[in-house]
Amino acid sequence: MVNVIDANLARWVALETRRAQSIYQGALVGSSTQTKLTELHAAILGAGILRLTSQDVGVLLRYEAGVCERDPGGNLAQWLNQILASPRGRMTYEAYLGLRLVGDFSMPGGALWTAYGLARRLRGELLVRRGAARIAAARKRDVDLLYVALEELVFGDNIVMPEGIDGEFWRRLSVVPITSTDDEILFIRITQICEVLYREVAWWLDRASAEAPTDGNAACQSIERAVTRLTILRNALQSLRTLQMGEFEQIRAATYGASALQSRGFANAIEAGLRLSESVVGQSYDGISYAVGRLELAWRRINLMHMGLAVRLVKQRPGTGGTSGVTYLADRVSLRLVPNIPVLGLQEGV
Repeated sequence: MVNVIDANLARWVALETRRAQSIYQGALVGSSTQTKLTELHAAILGAGILRLTSQDVGVLLRYEAGVCERDPGGNLAQWLNQILASPRGRMTYEAYLGLRLVGDFSMPGGALWTAYGLARRLRGELLVRRGAARIAAARKRDVDLLYVALEELVFGDNIVMPEGIDGEFWRRLSVVPITSTDDEILFIRITQICEVLYREVAWWLDRASAEAPTDGNAACQSIERAVTRLTILRNALQSLRTLQMGEFEQIRAATYGASALQSRGFANAIEAGLRLSESVVGQSYDGISYAVGRLELAWRRINLMHMGLAVRLVKQRPGTGGTSGVTYLADRVSLRLVPNIPVLGLQEGV
């Protein structure tokens, strides 16, 4: 076992735990604490969280107890819970991805800035990873394309960063790999981005639901924004094509099903599609048929991309999230996101 928390850091953590003053204040911890947490995070990235010794875990548990007593819902408490989830045997989808730390996606501006910030971090993280030159070059190209697409959307649409969002520090720490594989950082970051973008799609579909009964043109514009997000989401999934089967097997074995793609955010998008379908029941479909057709086409392409990844990485075994795997995905490829609305353009294929 590799002790990734050096003696100096362990002593500092113990000292901070005993201090009466609060460590966590506002959106960010103090600068000295940030520095030490960054050192700890770098050590974890170098060795993998599963290599924490029992002594390391004991130190972190004592530190967590002190933090949670002062601010149980704070970012620092959430991050410590994320680190300790695997040693405790409580790995969940939310804990594995650090979703409470990646940013604010309660509004579309926050979601897009979060996805953009995650892609920017991933570009930097890939520069320091190992791996074969051919795979590294292909991976960098895919991630660069994703980053540029998000950048064009954020700045091209003049989307303003929501007031109060300052999560760069916590976004950096939100990647906590539990293996020492090179592929896991890519996998976590892309899954984080997909989660955020699926929620963004759901937000725009819900907005279209509210607009459809009274303003068909506005509803069409909202649906088109959802299509744009789905297109970028497909780019994100495509960047996982460089995952190596052996490394993915290690990730899959260590995460107990918590590493599923298309999980919470995917379900949110499906539910929003059903709500949109219900909102236009009994109305004329002429105004939104073409927009919904483009939406369905983008949705089908994403499902095909996900199925292709599963065919290569999962094969005929059960899916990472507990489904039947490729068979489950194949059955869902042709399912509509917005049923009951006649569409135009879907026959164009994929």
